[in-house]
Amino acid sequence: MAWMFTNNTCNPFLPDTTPCTLGNYVSYSLNATTVDDVREAVIFANLFDIRLVIRATGHDYNGKSTGAGALSIWAHHLTSISLIESYRSSAYTGRAVTLEAEVSSHQAYEFADAKDGMIVGRNCPTVALAGGYSQEGGHGPFSTKFGLAVDQVLEWKVVTGIGALVTATPTQNSGLFWALSGGGGGTYGVVLSATIKFHPAVSSISFATFQFFPPTTEKGVTAYWHTDSAGFGANVSNANTAGRLLPRSDVENSTDSFISIVQTIANNGYLVAGVTLDVNKPVVPGAPEISVNPYWRKTLMDAVYGIYFNYTDFSANFQSQNFMRETIGPVLAALTPNGAAYLNEADYQQPNWQEVFYSANYKRLNSIKAKYDPLDRSTLWVPSGVIVGQ
Repeated sequence: MAWMFTNNTCNPFLPDTTPCTLGNYVSYSLNATTVDDVREAVIFANLFDIRLVIRATGHDYNGKSTGAGALSIWAHHLTSISLIESYRSSAYTGRAVTLEAEVSSHQAYEFADAKDGMIVGRNCPTVALAGGYSQEGGHGPFSTKFGLAVDQVLEWKVVTGIGALVTATPTQNSGLFWALSGGGGGTYGVVLSATIKFHPAVSSISFATFQFFPPTTEKGVTAYWHTDSAGFGANVSNANTAGRLLPRSDVENSTDSFISIVQTIANNGYLVAGVTLDVNKPVVPGAPEISVNPYWRKTLMDAVYGIYFNYTDFSANFQSQNFMRETIGPVLAALTPNGAAYLNEADYQQPNWQEVFYSANYKRLNSIKAKYDPLDRSTLWVPSGVIVGQ
């Protein structure tokens, strides 16, 4: 969970003697194990005018799974996975899998392997697939072949902001299906499960690690890595991060400028990483319309930049966050005027967030939010999420 939104309380990276107080964590929490648990939590939050947040694995960079004074629906025990051998709809026919809210990439991959299939998920094993990951797009190692995680979703089972249990598909509650499919997590309702496509297993997968750097190998640069024959070790750290979706056309037309900007970012002590992918083609003919940011279809790279957390000077973290927002972000935006940002890996202080995160979809998302979580009793609010009337 991002340090910024907990006010650094109970940070596991700090010494054991550091005080651990409630801070900005939620005031109330419900261990949801049934649909009725979720419905009653939503109704309770509405009745007493309490902000409602949803927490599955808690893997969250932008403060959507916590909040001072809020009621948290803890979905930790919603871990069921079921295989549908023959799913039929107007958009898809074939095998499918229903994942409850807490099912992680690791659990889904193990299930898929046992059933001789493949699921589009995240690299990180702790990400819950039916949560904000898929509801905000979701990329992973198989995205170039099968599309984004949200492209896999066939239906959502959800408790809306007014406590109604509904199933949303391209033909049933279609507006809600559209909004959930890319329009942001924790905003329109509490997703209990997602039914997604189950692809045939790929017979073989190849990886290249440093093999595409023969000149550096000849100079002995990669020798260090051979001291650990098992591969790369784990890295557990905290960082301030932000990101930008870089369109292929902008990078191709300004390659030298792009390289110069990356070098400048690195020279200022910041890290630059990214995932290259190609999800610009229709996944299947007749695929349903979804609300994922259309700039994903033009993206060459989801670029993430940041700097490690400073545990000895707390104010330095705010300074670095401001530097990313006021300096790095605008420079990248100027270089990529056709770009946007991935909700799950973006700057939560993005000034023009409606346009950057949602593009032309924001107005319609706003109207759907008003229908399923009306302004006069709205309980679902998250940073950078759709807000009725704004």
